[in-house]
Order: sequence, then C-alpha cells, then structure tokens
Amino acid sequence: MASARISNETSVHAAEALTPEQVRMYAAGFWIFMVSEAIIFITLFGVRFLLAGTTVLPTNRIIPIATTVLLLASGYTSSVSSRAAAQGENVRLRQYVRLTSLLAFLSLISVAIGWATAGLDPAKQYGGIFYTIIGYHAFHELVGLFLFVSLLIRTRRIAYTPQNHLAVQGTVWFWEFLIVVWILAYIILYFI
Repeated sequence: MASARISNETSVHAAEALTPEQVRMYAAGFWIFMVSEAIIFITLFGVRFLLAGTTVLPTNRIIPIATTVLLLASGYTSSVSSRAAAQGENVRLRQYVRLTSLLAFLSLISVAIGWATAGLDPAKQYGGIFYTIIGYHAFHELVGLFLFVSLLIRTRRIAYTPQNHLAVQGTVWFWEFLIVVWILAYIILYFI
C-alpha cells in the first residue's frame, strides 16, 4: 500500500527502515531530551513565583490569545501530519506539514508582537522573568518551525512509511510539548 503511494512520486524514495533497536534508542534519547527541557521550563516557572510573587502586572492579553489559538490549530495540523506519515500518505503529510509550518510562523509573529507590546520593564523582576520565559519559548518555537520546514524539504525526497516515520513523530511530539508549555506559560504569566 505504501509502495503504491511512493511509486506515484517520481523522485521520492522510501526512507531507510530502522531496526526496532534503533527506534528504541532514538525514542529514549528523544524522551531524555524532552525531560531535560521540561525541567528547564519548570525551573523558569518556579523562578517567576520566587522573584515576582503572585502579582500580575497588566499586560496585553489579546495577542497571547491569538498565539494560543494559532498554536492549538498547529497542534491539530501537526497531529494530522503524524497520522498521515504513520499511514504512508506522503502527499497529505506534505500538505499538513506545510500548513503547520505556516501556523508556526504566524504564532512566532504573534509572540514577537506580544513581546513588543507587553509594556514591561525587563529590569524589574516580573518583566525580566516574563521576557525570559517568553523568549525561551519563542526560541523553541523557532526550532520547531525549523524542524517542520526540514520535514517539508525531506518529504520531497523521502517517503515516510508506517514502519519509518520517527522523524515526523518526534517533531510532532516536540511541537505538542511546546503547545502544553505555552498554555502553562500563558496561565502563569497572565493569570496567576
């Protein structure tokens, strides 16, 4: 079934299959990385409460809502792309990776606008940790966007199969992690 889809694309070849041991090894490395990233974000959230207490300074809440909507929409499209890769549907994979990349780019623009219009003093405790958390998350969004664009480029040359789509799956897991972190950051920075 996957070979029929692959044969319709002239310059695309199937990705090399990974052994089960390689899949376990790459997955374990990925999850170690994700746990280390979670620890960093948890630490930043903790610092926010230690330095700034629970006082929330008024900031623009409209832009972060737009960021949240864009990230949630990109979470849906990235999940669809992962399912497409798992089913060997490379044309659909390419469409949804393209759409996810666009939504990721728009969310980064939204974050930049929110950053510029927050009106906080970075020299003050709350402003400093606010910009640190938002900036660190934005950096990770940029990395996620790079990963999706890399997938988009790779899908022109490589057909992902149900047996080998770990790169797509890992990228989507990373992106969904960022969405969860954004929701936590949004609540912690704007409401608590």
